Amino acid sequence: MRDSGNNQKALPFGKRRIALLVLVVVLSVVYLFRLANLQIAEGASYAERAQKRISRSVSVSAPRGEIFDRYGRAFVKNRMGFSVQLDKVNLQTETQNQVILNLLEVLDAGGYVYEDNLPITAEAPFAYLVSEDESEQERLQKQKERFLKARDYEQEVDAETAMADLIKRYKIGDEFTSAEQRRIAGMRYDMEQAGFSLTSPYTVMTDVDISTVTILREQYENFQGVTIDTQPVREYVAGSLGAHFLGTVGKIGADEVEEYKAKGYLASDTVGKGGIEQTMEEYLRGYPGTKVIEQNSKGKVTDTHFSEEPQPGNSVMLTIDKNLQQVAEQSLEETINRIAEQGKRQGGGPGTGSKNGWDAEAGSCVVLKVDTGEVLVDASYPTYNPATYNADFNELNSDPRRPLLNRTISGAYEPGSTFKMATALAVLEEGVATPSTKVLDLGIYRYYPDYQPACWLYTDTGRTHGNVDVVGALKGSCNYYFYEMGRQLGITKLGEWCQRLGMGQKTGIELPGERAGTIAGPIERDERGETWWDGDTLQAAIGQSDNLLTPLQLANYVATIVNGGTRYQPTLLRSVRSYVGNEEIKAFEPTVVEELGISETSYNAIMAGMGAVTEDGTASSVFGNYPIKVGGKTGTASVPSGSATGVFVAFAPFDNPEIAVAIVIEHGAHGNYAATVARDIFDQYFGDKAVAELGIQPENELAQ
Repeated sequence: MRDSGNNQKALPFGKRRIALLVLVVVLSVVYLFRLANLQIAEGASYAERAQKRISRSVSVSAPRGEIFDRYGRAFVKNRMGFSVQLDKVNLQTETQNQVILNLLEVLDAGGYVYEDNLPITAEAPFAYLVSEDESEQERLQKQKERFLKARDYEQEVDAETAMADLIKRYKIGDEFTSAEQRRIAGMRYDMEQAGFSLTSPYTVMTDVDISTVTILREQYENFQGVTIDTQPVREYVAGSLGAHFLGTVGKIGADEVEEYKAKGYLASDTVGKGGIEQTMEEYLRGYPGTKVIEQNSKGKVTDTHFSEEPQPGNSVMLTIDKNLQQVAEQSLEETINRIAEQGKRQGGGPGTGSKNGWDAEAGSCVVLKVDTGEVLVDASYPTYNPATYNADFNELNSDPRRPLLNRTISGAYEPGSTFKMATALAVLEEGVATPSTKVLDLGIYRYYPDYQPACWLYTDTGRTHGNVDVVGALKGSCNYYFYEMGRQLGITKLGEWCQRLGMGQKTGIELPGERAGTIAGPIERDERGETWWDGDTLQAAIGQSDNLLTPLQLANYVATIVNGGTRYQPTLLRSVRSYVGNEEIKAFEPTVVEELGISETSYNAIMAGMGAVTEDGTASSVFGNYPIKVGGKTGTASVPSGSATGVFVAFAPFDNPEIAVAIVIEHGAHGNYAATVARDIFDQYFGDKAVAELGIQPENELAQ
């Protein structure tokens, strides 16, 4: 009887072999697929987990070089401060957006402002950022273009669409408000652009106070992934002193990343922003080190060590005299406030039509060594504190007095009568007149029938200067004399001499943002599609018309004349020295731009005129009984509205000039008012010189 429960025949051997082979192939494919998935699709994730368990290398910031004055007195030093960072090791994907928002709120409470590089408004309806300021709008447009390029948009998309894409990309959920989503996206965008990774933490804020650090540490459960590191931070030991020429430091902007990466920087590095911090970046920058962090499988740090030590940057010694800078800044501020208060007491104010200086609120001052071009003082008012620059930026940027503007190099003003030495020099050197040539001041200059300007003295009093030569014309600031001499000289020759004196061109000083100014003349007028008239030459000869000079150009032109005709390139740099050991690495020597070859006759006449200005001329009320003989020239330049600009230039000592000074006070009403700043500067300079001659030298902090 057959077994009915097992009536199937066994597979032949050949078929069993095929089945086995198929099974092996299928299993191999599965294993290969899984292996590929582990190594390729999930390779980065597993590598990240492995790196968390073993070790990682992170960049460590190096101290920047410090900045000192000519005597080694510190302007900018370093100290250790707390920095807030995001560390990818402990920043969990599912909670990172909440952590970022928590962190921003704590920073807000501490008074810290995080400015991201996302060119989109802070709240819905979202739009791209714009500005009425031309230069700011240009910056924002470039920022927008970089953003669109970084997001790989083939064509421009509207801000609402771009914002929606970011929210989706960064998985910022609906539990956040639209304003919160925008803030989170801004930081996420910055982190992405900075190359945020396991080996590159993202620095959110530097130099935070201990109270903020305490909150972040005590509430760690709300800030997982936030770490506190100690890093060298800038300390502006003199407060706001010298802020405009020192500059600040900050994170590399989105528009600068590629440029700095090409120089070996990390996207998270700190760099100079403006002033000497920016122009001397190559010397001041430190080279970061590398720190190896070892962790166990639970993420606990078991060891740290440097595989490469950070290298500090070099220090820079400036030509600035710190004490003189302090006196100049203080005197400039006090003088501006005094002019304004005096004008208001005299009835000046909005709507009064008064032009007595009630509206004075800004100005600048430059002091140069006449035999080297070294800048001893670069003062601009109002000013700001570099230490709180980031926190104060919005307020500073919206201030109508423009405290961020370095007026000594970026403010261009009509020089008024302080220009008259340039006209006098050109007239004498071109042989149009001699020092003894006299012109009879008739009050109203009637050479042209359709344009007949008057001398200021005739306008104010009805009197004239009488028969004056060049010395008398400078002493009394006689417009009539310079109308006649300017007409005879001609605008072409006047322009040539102005150019030789460095007017209407950048001086080459080592600061960003310098303006070239303008030399009045038909060429410049033609470039604007306008006509040059004969009457314009008369105005140009007295420092009006289209003439626009920076205070630095004014000081340098005066220095060129009083040193006998050598025009130097103004400089702020004295030397570069090593951070450790104070060894000189580079010395900066005076640079001669041009030798004018001024004749002794012309030189003596102009010097005599400037000497007469301070002895019994327009500045005699300030310097009439001054113990040191000073040469100078006042200037009062009319402006479209408000009080005139007050300008004063001077040099001392008269017989052997050492320093030249230029002061400009916007709406300062009269150049004589500005002369008090020069007097305070001379008091300090010659007082310090007398002390030095006794063998007492300033304390040198750099050498310590």
